Amino acid sequence: MTRLSEHTKFEPLTWDRIRRIKCDEQKPACQKCLSTSRTCDGYEDSREWVVVAPPSSIPVSDGFEDDQGRRYFDFFRSQSTFEFSRFFDSGIWGKLVLQAAYSSPAVRHAVIALASSHKEFKHRSMLTQWEMAHSSRECTYGAQQYGKAVRHLLKQLSEKGQQGHAIALICGLLFIPFEVLRGNNIAALYHLQGCVKILNETRSAIGLQGRLPTQASSAAPENDVEQELLPIFARLDLEASLYMGLRSPNLYLDYPEMLESGYPSPVFLSVLDASNCLNSIMNRTHKFTRSTGDHFRYRSIGDVPISVVSEQHTLLSQLSKWQCAFDNFLSHYQTPLPHHAAQEKQINLLQIHHDVSTTTLACTLHAEELAYDAFNPMFAQIVSLAKILHNTSSAEPRPHQQQQQEKSPPATFSLETGIILPLYWTAIKCRDGRIRRQAVALLRTCQQEGVWIGEIQAEIAKRVIEIEEGELFDCATPQRVFKTSQDIPEWVRIHSVDMTLDETRREAKIACLQRLNGPDGEWDESEELVFW
Repeated sequence: MTRLSEHTKFEPLTWDRIRRIKCDEQKPACQKCLSTSRTCDGYEDSREWVVVAPPSSIPVSDGFEDDQGRRYFDFFRSQSTFEFSRFFDSGIWGKLVLQAAYSSPAVRHAVIALASSHKEFKHRSMLTQWEMAHSSRECTYGAQQYGKAVRHLLKQLSEKGQQGHAIALICGLLFIPFEVLRGNNIAALYHLQGCVKILNETRSAIGLQGRLPTQASSAAPENDVEQELLPIFARLDLEASLYMGLRSPNLYLDYPEMLESGYPSPVFLSVLDASNCLNSIMNRTHKFTRSTGDHFRYRSIGDVPISVVSEQHTLLSQLSKWQCAFDNFLSHYQTPLPHHAAQEKQINLLQIHHDVSTTTLACTLHAEELAYDAFNPMFAQIVSLAKILHNTSSAEPRPHQQQQQEKSPPATFSLETGIILPLYWTAIKCRDGRIRRQAVALLRTCQQEGVWIGEIQAEIAKRVIEIEEGELFDCATPQRVFKTSQDIPEWVRIHSVDMTLDETRREAKIACLQRLNGPDGEWDESEELVFW
């Protein structure tokens, strides 16, 4: 023990506490007590003592195994979270994932693995031959971290059972982009399927049944990780259904009652409300398109049952209701200044996705491609909004650069679908030569959004345009007069395009479906290679 002061101060008590005899106040002890061989307790020792413990021989750990892991974690925190949340940032990447990483070894290793894969992806096109070998070592490190994340996750699930589902969903969310960045899209789909299964089971068990949150809802507790993750998995599930030709959305979403017939138009209190409502409609719309629409469009041409037509009209009515509610929301909407740019992007993106869903659903039961010509104004709006969104995203400063007013380099990867798919859809379905070329020009400047790569989709769309127009893509008169919808006959139009990518060889094998003998003729499939 170590004393705090060299000087000791005694304060006498006037009376002996035990014997109740007046103290004579002699120092260092009362003489009346000493004369009877007693211990004087008439003085109080006001000294303060502090215990000084020896330093611990066990070092304090921050959870990281080496400096390389720390560097990758910092890369994820400073760069990956910004790019992954480029369109919809609800605090998933920059808050929920980072918090879980500090408490869960499985999430921490998954974050490091993803950061390694993301960093390697960003610099892949700039590597020299020597750096390629170094990059392969980084890939090995990322794979090792991925394996550790899986082992820790399995251990946690075996110990906590259903209580570990939240960590499993967060790890799954990290595993999906890890696989996509490495070109393993099928493995990413398996991870998505597993997460969707967990969400369907857990939400059904507690009675919420996939109900997306709204600003006014309070059904879910604040720490309900599954409910927080539901919107992003709903968007990823839709993206998978659009990429995989015959796959329908598998995530069960409770349909908003406000969109059913007999209810007035919905009221949105925030951009989040509008987004989640549209996700529910798109979920149902794409299930109808994949399971019913494609059947009558490609396999069973003829009279469509009235019940199927009725369902299509109901879904179109709900998309129309959403548009009315969205327009009403925007007429009273005032964006908070700190979030102005982010929410403006979300607003434009929601309108784009609504327009894509409308054109898809409206034409899904038509055997003729001519049906798309009625939506040329909507296709033009998609391109216009996509251009605004692309320019805004390219010039937006990163959070840690805002004080210096520096512009960040264009983001190279976003997990969720932004503008690439809508632009590709416009380029192959809009037969107005000027609009579809504007879409292709924008595609060439886009990087990668989920499984969609702008450069690849631009080259495929270019080849589709050449087949339909019967001339080279850049061929035009000196006055730049392009072909219009009226110049593209039905028999030459391409109904669908399947693609198989080989990113190593930078080539895509495409299979185009046409009806060269008219709507009643047989399908004609042609295959060719497209390079980029």
